[in-house]
Formats: sequence, C-alpha cells, structure tokens
Amino acid sequence: MLAHALAPVIAPALALAPALTGPAHAQEFNAVDRISLAAGVYHMRPTLSARGASSDGKASISSFSGNSVNLPRLQLDLRLFERQGLSFDYYRYGRSDRFTGFDADGALSSKLEFGKASYRWWFGSGDVAMGVGAGASYYKASTRTRATFNAQDGSGTSLDVQGSQGKLAPFGEVGLRYAFGPDARLFADASGAWRNTGGRRDSILNAAIGAEWFPLQNVGVTAAYNFSDFKMKHRDDVGTFLNLRISGTSIAVKLRF
Repeated sequence: MLAHALAPVIAPALALAPALTGPAHAQEFNAVDRISLAAGVYHMRPTLSARGASSDGKASISSFSGNSVNLPRLQLDLRLFERQGLSFDYYRYGRSDRFTGFDADGALSSKLEFGKASYRWWFGSGDVAMGVGAGASYYKASTRTRATFNAQDGSGTSLDVQGSQGKLAPFGEVGLRYAFGPDARLFADASGAWRNTGGRRDSILNAAIGAEWFPLQNVGVTAAYNFSDFKMKHRDDVGTFLNLRISGTSIAVKLRF
C-alpha cells in the first residue's frame, strides 16, 4: 500500500536527481550513512483522551493512561546520489488494560499501527547534515474504551469510543545529524502528517532526539527518546474525537554499510 502511495513522490524525485545532486565528487557526509538498518525495542506508555456518545445519548469524556509496554521497531535509511535518500519507519502497538477508579471502571483496548516512507534531501557537509523529506504515512488507530461511570444513586452510563480504520496521509519531516567523529553522533527528527476529508480531521506529530555509537565499524547501538501524538476528530453531533499519545525510549542495534 505504501509503495503505491509513494510512487508519485519518488518517481519525480529520481528524475530530477542529476540536477539536484551536483558533481559526483560531492563531499561525503560523515553524519549520514550510505545504508543503515536499525532493529530494536520501543519502550512506550500510551495516554488516551476520547469523547463519544454514551448509552444515554450524552457526550462523555474519558482520559486514561495504559501500562508501559515494549514493542519492536524497524527503521531503514538509504542515501542516494550523495545528497538524497529514502527513509522508512514502522512500529505496531496493541494493548488491553482493565482500569478501576473512584467513580469508573471498564476496559481500555488500544491498537496502533504506524508506518512511513519518505524521500529526503540532505544539506551541509562533513560532520553536520540537515535534511528535509516528504512522502506518505500509513496509520491505523482502532482504540475502544468501554467505561461505566457510577453516580451516587447507583446508576451508570457507559462510553464506547472507536478510532479510525487504516488511512494514508501526506508526510513531511526535518532532521539534523552531528558527528563527533566516525563512531559517535547526535540526531534529532521531527515530522507531521495531516488528513482532512470525509468529515474527519486527523493529524500526527512525531519527534525524536538521540545518539549513536559504533564500537565496531559496521555495528553500533542507537538510543533515543520518542514522542508521538495522534489526533482524530469527527465533525458529528457529538463531536467525537480520539487523542492517543505515546512516549518513551527506544534502543536498537544498527548496521551501516
């Protein structure tokens, strides 16, 4: 699905590559590898805020935090034509939690799938590289909250909120790389995706800051702090919305070539 969505983005970029890259002897980026593959674990904690229709026809709001969980994450970066490249990222989260409180009890079931593919342009030289990218993202948030809010008279009202099906959205990103030498680097990335159609308004914001260290020439470790914010709003009578935030640290083994 992502491959079809990226075709309109990658094909024109490849056609313009010779004009954008400059001379073939352009200076190497010490901060950007030719090929890198990172596979590791994302230790994250979700926080959900939602509004939906309750069983009595009224709108209610719920906000809950799920338990921390580890999930696999895969990232692939390719540098092309010295100053361009492709970037891929994918992770998937699924969790069900029971919760109880002073006036509420129920279940929180959250599933999130996110993937992105983008084409990047790199600027700078030597130890410093700045990049901008554009492409497509795929996201799916099928979150369900079933809660019963108990009143003093013993009555209760239940809230049932569901998220979106799988969607594609245009994606933009910026990044910064700084190399202390051939074996140690700092990096920062920020990106966003927006979709406004069919009575829905969705937005995704991602940010990460971290470091890399390569004790071996082609094998290293990377560690980062990550934050993502998924907002999905429906223009309906209730004003249904879903806001799922995930944050935490990630650590991965990274291969470079």
